[in-house]
Amino acid sequence: MGKQTLIDIVIVLIAPILLVGAFLYAGVDSVTSLLSFSSIGVLSEPGIGNEQLGMKTTEVLKELKSIKFNDSIFTDPAFLSLYDFTGTIPETAVGRPYPFSPSDEVKALREQASGNKSSPLSR
Repeated sequence: MGKQTLIDIVIVLIAPILLVGAFLYAGVDSVTSLLSFSSIGVLSEPGIGNEQLGMKTTEVLKELKSIKFNDSIFTDPAFLSLYDFTGTIPETAVGRPYPFSPSDEVKALREQASGNKSSPLSR
């Protein structure tokens, strides 16, 4: 076996065994607390804290709904006096020619060579 094969075996077989052993050694509660989404545990335990989460979500939604946008800037003379400096973009062909096609020089040489030689079928 090669060195790379041994490394692959270690990663695929031994690493998961070590992870499971660490999970069992540390205990379910400590690993669950590490994997929870919230530091106060609102999402870690179903049924507990859902009311708090709902109230916070409602408060945030009320704040978002209260935002009013003032579009008077678009009627301001300073905004209307701005000049658009964008230039025109020239149109170009999309893509490129077939990369394996012979160049014009090669085509000319082929035509020249085929014109000088007689075809074996014409004999």
